[in-house]
Amino acid sequence: MGKGLYIEDKDKTGLLHFWKIRMGRTGKFHINVYIWKTSEDMYRNAFPGGLEEQDFVGCYIGYPDRKKTVGKFGEIHIIEEYAGAAVVVHEFEHALLDWTQHTYKVVNSQNHEKICHVMSDMNHMFWKRYYRYEVKNVVK
Repeated sequence: MGKGLYIEDKDKTGLLHFWKIRMGRTGKFHINVYIWKTSEDMYRNAFPGGLEEQDFVGCYIGYPDRKKTVGKFGEIHIIEEYAGAAVVVHEFEHALLDWTQHTYKVVNSQNHEKICHVMSDMNHMFWKRYYRYEVKNVVK
């Protein structure tokens, strides 16, 4: 995560899916989720020349110019072949931990349940959109 890894203008070659996912049902922040056709497509748009060994299947990058209470918070990039529940929730967890630090500074018993609800809502919104796309595009 960091400004050095963030790319404002994406090369959309190989982009299969794109969604804005709110951070919680009433969240004022959102993350952009990109599903890429190949690892090369993802690496080119997430870490161009930024890592020596590029052997990951998904990543979260915090938006470096985020506002204090609203707007784009970050991005998640995933290679389509690995776009399953484990990878998606893993990357959501990175976003959620970043959001928690930004919003609450510390996790305690008073905000613990809110944090869990935000994760549930993000997960629900992603899979609802993902399966809506998959059902519409089934080859018969």
